[in-house]
Amino acid sequence: MIGQHHISEKWSIPTVALLQHYEMFGKFQFIMLRSGVAYAFSKDFSASVGYDYTYSEAFSEDSFTLQHRLWEEATLKTPFLSPYIAHRFRLESTWTRQQPEYDLSHRLRYRLKFDRALYKSLYFTAFNEVFINLKEPYFNQNRIHAGLGYSLLKDFKIEVGYLKNHFRRAHYDRIRLGMVFKTRFLEQKEP
Repeated sequence: MIGQHHISEKWSIPTVALLQHYEMFGKFQFIMLRSGVAYAFSKDFSASVGYDYTYSEAFSEDSFTLQHRLWEEATLKTPFLSPYIAHRFRLESTWTRQQPEYDLSHRLRYRLKFDRALYKSLYFTAFNEVFINLKEPYFNQNRIHAGLGYSLLKDFKIEVGYLKNHFRRAHYDRIRLGMVFKTRFLEQKEP
């Protein structure tokens, strides 16, 4: 689930809570909690900083990974067919627990995202995101997604689509179901 609390027209607090299962709720995969602060310099350019907490379990063995991640990102929207495409550039610093210590790594992410209105509240959404490590091996992963979304309310959407996730030694095909919502309880009221 993805949320965004609007503090003012320029400032917001983007939040994400992601719970992922493998084989339709049969096997727990991971949980991620993300929050940060974003500032919109214009309707086409914003910057954010934040923190992620991730706990994941291995598919084939009785082990887990714990991560703490700090990130900085910039998002640029450029005009294209409907009404824009979004470029997101993110730098992440990740502390991964590997018993008994933590390992620090850094990576860059670039996501190209496109949304297109189809009919009333129905829309098409697609993105490609590449992850690059700042030390060898440089390639981390690539995610390609295409799907449909439906706006149930002004601030609540549901999306479903196909996600192909490429790693150096593995590839996964997934059905992705998401809920996107905005909360406005921190928004400043007009005098």
